[in-house]
Amino acid sequence: MFDEEIDPKELLIYKKGMEIFEVVNQICELIQDDDEMLGHVKGIMLEDAMLLTVKVAGAESGQIYDIRMIALPLSGKQHAN
Repeated sequence: MFDEEIDPKELLIYKKGMEIFEVVNQICELIQDDDEMLGHVKGIMLEDAMLLTVKVAGAESGQIYDIRMIALPLSGKQHAN
């Protein structure tokens, strides 16, 4: 069904994930490291932001149908029937 390979980095959802990571990273830079609780929250925020793009890339390389069906319309490409 999906004959052509799609570079995950070209998907709009991947690019949006990178934008989210950049914003979260900037927010986390404002958090001082001397507060243990905030440091923990900072780590979780960065981890979650990083996982967004990794999961999109993984879904594309693993050809996970549900995620590809969401990503294809966002990429502007069409799949072959």
